[in-house]
Amino acid sequence: MRRSCGCPGLVLTVHPPNANPPGAKELLEVISRFSLLQKLKIHATEPPDDRPSTCNLDSLYRITALRLLTVCGINFALTNETIAMFGRSWPEMTSLTIEYATSETEPPSLTLEALSLFATHMPTLQRLKIGLDARIIPDPTKPSARSTRSMWLSLEDSP
Repeated sequence: MRRSCGCPGLVLTVHPPNANPPGAKELLEVISRFSLLQKLKIHATEPPDDRPSTCNLDSLYRITALRLLTVCGINFALTNETIAMFGRSWPEMTSLTIEYATSETEPPSLTLEALSLFATHMPTLQRLKIGLDARIIPDPTKPSARSTRSMWLSLEDSP
């Protein structure tokens, strides 16, 4: 049975003690039962350990009313395809923050090219905070998405 939250304006803030897989997967599965949730903030209180993460956001795709998502301290495997899925799953998303640990030896998997994907697949997005590997410059001869909307963008922790 699928549960839905009767309060669409509800903000759910979760501070799990340890958000490493498999704990993160179970946590996201439980949260996904709140199908009308519009704002979700997850802050892991312990830093993730050094194990590679196998966690993904798939279960949260069922919460199609999400407008604000903040996830801190859980490492995810993000790809260009993930961004397209974000747009299909959360068409009204206005604010997205995903903070996770990166290092010089293992930089973020997304590059600056992801910015055009966010503009294309998430047209209502106004605020984005995510780590990108800024060392790889997109090919200027490749056609990319164009948008005249303003968006607040933070790349402060990107290499």
